[in-house]
Amino acid sequence: MDDQPVILPGPGELDCDGCEDPTLALSNGIYYVYYTGIARADLMSGPWAVQEDLLKARHAAWDSWHLSTGPILVSNAQRPSMFYNGATQDATWRIGWVEFAQPLNVLWRGAKTP
Repeated sequence: MDDQPVILPGPGELDCDGCEDPTLALSNGIYYVYYTGIARADLMSGPWAVQEDLLKARHAAWDSWHLSTGPILVSNAQRPSMFYNGATQDATWRIGWVEFAQPLNVLWRGAKTP
């Protein structure tokens, strides 16, 4: 076991706001960790390659300010689903969901709510 973290925040745009709320998924022999960003690795021990963020805040929506990943369901490896927390600028928190086509493409995301 390594005593060093496997993913560090920033300094670039990807995960520059920190690393938190990890959720691990295994799909087609590849590990994915969804957190305030997303990373993938062939082995759980890494090395982890940080990917382009999939789940971004949506302008003028209930999840327009902050997002935190939640549990992921991989009962179908081709279409994993995740619940996540979203908030507005005034810190009104809600729970949403997203479904991925393969682990790295957003297929469907819960509708905007007032």
